[in-house]
Amino acid sequence: MKSLLRLLRNPRPKPVRPRRIAGVLATKNYADTSAVFETLRDLCDLTIVLDDNSTSPFPHKDECTEYIQLRHGEQWNAPANLTLLLYRAFVHGCEWVVSLDDDIILSPGFRSRRDVDDVIDRMEAEKLDFCHFRLRDLWNSEREVRVDGIWSQKTFPVVRRNWFFYDGVTLRDSALRLHTPAFPTGIRSRGIIHPTHMAYHTGCLTPEMRKARVEKYRLEDPENTFQSDYSYMLDDRAFKVEPVPPADLKLIRRKMQSRE
Repeated sequence: MKSLLRLLRNPRPKPVRPRRIAGVLATKNYADTSAVFETLRDLCDLTIVLDDNSTSPFPHKDECTEYIQLRHGEQWNAPANLTLLLYRAFVHGCEWVVSLDDDIILSPGFRSRRDVDDVIDRMEAEKLDFCHFRLRDLWNSEREVRVDGIWSQKTFPVVRRNWFFYDGVTLRDSALRLHTPAFPTGIRSRGIIHPTHMAYHTGCLTPEMRKARVEKYRLEDPENTFQSDYSYMLDDRAFKVEPVPPADLKLIRRKMQSRE
């Protein structure tokens, strides 16, 4: 009886599982101009890539931990793709996920698994679900980013808890495409914006890329049902840019294979 009471007063601690981190990427016709797969491989324990209706093969498919190839006649569905990637990370036992788009370059302070662990340590201590990095759009060259208006307010969710491990998960309607948040219903998420790490977006680098992006969204979502009007990308009335810090510029140029 005494031994039972001692056990109840001092329960055996639950075993601590090693932290496993998945790097996930949804892509279509991936190009290596931002070396995103290389980044995920350096940051995470395993990589899961979802190739959505590409007409050219993913160049690193034999290097992925898991490669998912979709063939369908529907338009790109960002929340559904991320939900599938998080589920596959759940199957691999990954409670934490680093997610990137294929045109994002992260700043030099976030280059290793130790850097990811530092972020997650804080998130676990503060019971956070997301860590956003400030998103900066490269503008007309690798040397400058646009910072006026909405361009100074953008963020990108780089590190997240895998909500497939949450109790009582109910998923959002997967018909809500494009930029609708992929997060369970009935759960109020908590996140932070990291004070120093940056995510550089290369998808608006040139005027031609910006025009193509606006036209793509106009054709996919003419009534702006799933996202806001992206024509702001062509508005330069309050135009303001800032230089990219030297260390970031050096990395960006390496990742983009020096276009100049």
